[in-house]
Amino acid sequence: MALELFPTPSWPQPSFYIPLYSEIKKFPGKSDMAALNLQATESQAATSYWACDNQNLFFALEVPWPAEIQSWDDALVFTVSHHPDSPDCFTSLGFAGTGKHPRVMCICRNGSFLPKLDCSTIKFKLFVDTAKTLFTITVPWSLLQPLRPLLYEAIAVNLSIPRHTPEGRILYQLAEDKDYRSAGSRRFYHMGVDPRHFKEPCAQSYMTNNLWQGSKPVQINLGLYNPMTCPAKLEIAIKKGDSSLEAHSSTLELGSGGHHWTLRWSPQRPLPSGEYVLELSGQGCGKTFVKKHPFFVIDPAELSALNGDLLKLEADINCRYPEAVHTALGYLDWKEERCSVCSRGEKTFQDFLMAKQMRDRLHNGVNPLEDKPGLSRRSFRRNADERLSTYSLYLPRGYTLQRKWPLLMLLYDSDNLASNPELHKLADKLGLVLVFPHPGKGNGLLRDEDIMQNLAATKQSLPLDWDKVFIGGVAAGGRCAFRVGLGHPEHFSGLAVISGTPCQQFYHEGQKPHPCTADLPLVTPMLPILVVHGATDEATSQPMAELLAALREQGANPVFKEVPMSAKEDINWVPELYAWLKLQLNK
Repeated sequence: MALELFPTPSWPQPSFYIPLYSEIKKFPGKSDMAALNLQATESQAATSYWACDNQNLFFALEVPWPAEIQSWDDALVFTVSHHPDSPDCFTSLGFAGTGKHPRVMCICRNGSFLPKLDCSTIKFKLFVDTAKTLFTITVPWSLLQPLRPLLYEAIAVNLSIPRHTPEGRILYQLAEDKDYRSAGSRRFYHMGVDPRHFKEPCAQSYMTNNLWQGSKPVQINLGLYNPMTCPAKLEIAIKKGDSSLEAHSSTLELGSGGHHWTLRWSPQRPLPSGEYVLELSGQGCGKTFVKKHPFFVIDPAELSALNGDLLKLEADINCRYPEAVHTALGYLDWKEERCSVCSRGEKTFQDFLMAKQMRDRLHNGVNPLEDKPGLSRRSFRRNADERLSTYSLYLPRGYTLQRKWPLLMLLYDSDNLASNPELHKLADKLGLVLVFPHPGKGNGLLRDEDIMQNLAATKQSLPLDWDKVFIGGVAAGGRCAFRVGLGHPEHFSGLAVISGTPCQQFYHEGQKPHPCTADLPLVTPMLPILVVHGATDEATSQPMAELLAALREQGANPVFKEVPMSAKEDINWVPELYAWLKLQLNK
């Protein structure tokens, strides 16, 4: 088996250092933080302040204008990565709101837009007067994986805030990055971490890659701090349960200060798929540490055989459960998709195990898809290009096969809407099945034929009331829902659009959204339509009024509701959707 231990490659020497303290009990004062100005095209300076300890990263931003932020379009955006050349491996957080109601959201993480992240542990305050605004923010390192303060000699960050002036919009940033809100590659400012305030020896380790499946080795980053030169010992063991597969030991003299190491391991002979442990232990300066890092192995030969078995089942014309076969193949696709970005391997390994279990049950003549209440994922093979397409399915509390259920298909340009608990509560109260087609790659939208095939696959597998099938969408998904709902009115009992104008082609290129009512598709007068719009959404009230008037001219009777803030960024539209659906279901 191969094991490598070497100093973590360093970047160019940073010009700015964040002070690292052993413990900070409350937000530090400016004198305990390092100050750094943001770049802008005007002379007024916006100054950031930085410090950290073992648990949290602290930063503040002082800007020379009152900056209560009503819209996420003007949010303060913080982006951080462990390496400047990892275009998809970063966490981007947005901060907005007012002094009484500060708001935090995760914008992007490791290539995923609006991922599910517990932002309640982030402490965010803003203090506003007529001349300036001070933002203070505390972010736990645990939310910024794989970052820890001692693991790397420097980290890559950016801080961005826009300001509107009579001359136009000015963007203040640490490093110029015009596309800072997109999910593409980022530009960063390099910050070093200065541990000189540490008084005791400290060791940190984090497994940045915990999955081996034939190529990329398992990797751990190790950070050490010695207040003085001393001998140190490092021991490494690979274990499976109580059995030790191999062990390594190294003794060396470590100088005072911080040390950054990278450990890589991969097997040189086949290992069965399963969960293993890499155990690190060390001694130095009178201190000891032990850290156990679970990791996962997927045997490439076993993976190939599993995929081949499922493809044979799919090709069998007598296959009784084609949707289950497609879903099992979908689990393998999701595994590969997760491996393509810088994510850890727990879910990847679970996807592999799920596909394996589904294959075994199919071989035994059992349908592995369990129609029980809760959220699950399923797949079907698209007719257009023979690729697998995924959707999330939520079955409401009390779901059984003994009755027919109404259905709502919700479209969105991100797959995290499916896990929203407010929508699950809506489904439970109304006794409603929810379907969330996963967005396509590239522009994030699905083709009409894929959406209709998804609906057909759902109808085939579940006992649905075909007279109570609704389609809806949010933002770009709302535009898509408008197009599909008006284009196929015979399949739907109602259409709900949240923060979306009818169709993409209604937008004048290069301008803000404005519905071109002359191109409005024919509307079935009897099709109920709900339009929900946020007070701070891009399209203004005048274009929305034109749209509603055009719908009414064609005989439709749309219900219009406006909600505070932005409907595409908040879930504040659920009560309006609930009331409208309840009315339609009781007809």
